[in-house]
Amino acid sequence: MNSHPHQHHHPHPAENHPRHDVLVLDIGGEVGALMITTGADLDEAEIEISAGSDPAAVRTHNQVHVRRNGDQVAYTAVFPAVAAGDYTVWHPDGSPYAQVTVRGGEVSLLTAWA
Repeated sequence: MNSHPHQHHHPHPAENHPRHDVLVLDIGGEVGALMITTGADLDEAEIEISAGSDPAAVRTHNQVHVRRNGDQVAYTAVFPAVAAGDYTVWHPDGSPYAQVTVRGGEVSLLTAWA
């Protein structure tokens, strides 16, 4: 018979430590990453980017998520592996919002709509 004669509490890690979100970026050589910080109003929205400035270029998207580091909160869309080059960040209405340069082995940051 498997009995456990006493009770005890195993605290969940979040009970003792602030929650930290972890990101894995695949950068190096000619590949960088792009992190776009937004306001809370864009939580779970999709942000599109494309190489160059041609509106007809193939676009890729990523979703904005709330990320926590202790008591700090940020709303970000993270593109973890982006070929080095110039990119257009597209406004949700389809118009160009900003240009950003991604460099290999680096994380490029853009604050948008915040």
